[in-house]
Amino acid sequence: MAGETGSEFPVFKTEGGAFDRAKFNADLQSSMGANINPEIASSLKEANSVGDAAKKFFKGSFEENLKALDPAYDPKSVL
Repeated sequence: MAGETGSEFPVFKTEGGAFDRAKFNADLQSSMGANINPEIASSLKEANSVGDAAKKFFKGSFEENLKALDPAYDPKSVL
């Protein structure tokens, strides 16, 4: 589950364990790409959603910390 709490920071993990993205990409590039089943596709979707949740959390935390250090900080002013 993405964003489990219980400590100072949430824990980002998938329900089904680790997802082997390198193997998945290699299978897509080879002729085995046609053999990708719905379970693997679901695991990929879950892994992506957990990654997105983690990125959103840490980006927000980073912006919050920058704002605390410099109240005049404007993220839109940075190119």
